[in-house]
Amino acid sequence: MKTKDKPQAKQYVIYSRKSKFTGKGESIENQIELCRQYIAMHFGEDAAENVLVYEDEGFSGGNLERP
Repeated sequence: MKTKDKPQAKQYVIYSRKSKFTGKGESIENQIELCRQYIAMHFGEDAAENVLVYEDEGFSGGNLERP
């Protein structure tokens, strides 16, 4: 008899990028917070608190050599 596999839990990821510092409101932190709010609204608070966050600040989109 074959058993069904359990569905995998979903993992949400936020990728935030800003190529240069401008001092305006579009900071990495603001981007992440807005994404968390969206995830919380559509997928629940637990999903929003358990996201993986990748921050890519200060690197041009044309440069693939990043940390």
